[in-house]
Amino acid sequence: MRILLNLNPPAILQRREQASRRRAVLGIPLIAAGAIVVVYVLLVSVAARSRAAARETEALLVPLRPAAVRLSQLQAETEELESRRMRLQSIFGRPGTLSILLDDVSRFVPRNVWLQSLAVEGSTVSLTGSTTDLSAVALFATTLAQSRVLAGVEMRSIQQVVAGERMVTQFQLTGRLK
Repeated sequence: MRILLNLNPPAILQRREQASRRRAVLGIPLIAAGAIVVVYVLLVSVAARSRAAARETEALLVPLRPAAVRLSQLQAETEELESRRMRLQSIFGRPGTLSILLDDVSRFVPRNVWLQSLAVEGSTVSLTGSTTDLSAVALFATTLAQSRVLAGVEMRSIQQVVAGERMVTQFQLTGRLK
């Protein structure tokens, strides 16, 4: 059992209670304002450090800007060259096709055959030439079919003409690139 005895007059108790309420009513906003000020000061400090770090980073990037511009230019040039390479490859086939074709023609052409032209249009190859031996044209057409990059070799035209005292055979062969 507990007995509470208060010898203070009720007016004094009431004033003390009002004072404690005033302190609570004024203290809570003051504590909140203090907390806001502390958070604000911390945020300002963090922002200042971030700005300083950004300035340092910007200072480090200044010497790199010309290199970045040059790199961008080189990338654009590389893309342009790659698109040109792709266009050429679509026109002429895989890389080295034409050099292999020229190598094969030079290996398969008989001694008594003279080529006047070799034309490549898309995937079609036309060979025009002359010979003094009609069988050399047939030999050339059959051996040319063994080419590594040429397929479907056909005789387009063959014509014999008199040149001086000799009979010359003029011919045209066509084929397609593989």
